Amino acid sequence: MSPFIVSILSLVIAKPLLGFNQDSNFYDNDTVTMILCVIFIVLILFAFSICAGLYILTFVSDRETKLRYLYNFVGLKPSAYLVGNFIFDVVPFMISTGIFIAMIYIMNLTYLYKSWKIILGVMATFGLEIITLTYLVSFIFKNSVYAFNKIGMWYVIFGLILPMVLTLLVALALLFASIESFYTW
Repeated sequence: MSPFIVSILSLVIAKPLLGFNQDSNFYDNDTVTMILCVIFIVLILFAFSICAGLYILTFVSDRETKLRYLYNFVGLKPSAYLVGNFIFDVVPFMISTGIFIAMIYIMNLTYLYKSWKIILGVMATFGLEIITLTYLVSFIFKNSVYAFNKIGMWYVIFGLILPMVLTLLVALALLFASIESFYTW
């Protein structure tokens, strides 16, 4: 799932759910903008989580096939190996992030126009974070295919679903506490 598909899906999902037709002024409503942004964020997080398997594949397969020993034998330092992999993971990610920002204007996503700098900053820093976290987690796995298949699922569960459930539970607890304090006053 690419960021381009996320942009399209956030509009396709939100418009019918909110009951807006072609004649209504869809983007002027603050509630609609907030709902679109939440849908957009969830879909972007899902896309980043699923794509994380690409970053883990090289490290686990090199360790699995003992290719790292060959790299050490020919004189490739571990720091050069890590920096080279990081650069070749970050550069395509940043290019796709730039294309995504351009797609905001091409697709006329007016609800994202005002905050394109924030979106760029968040996507860039989140991308750097997910790449480095995936490098760190790669030492858990011994099989590259298993790592590729499972890391995205782990990120979706622990980075998307679990925080959303915990946030919902805290919000409900606060709501019930405020309702209870209202009636006991």
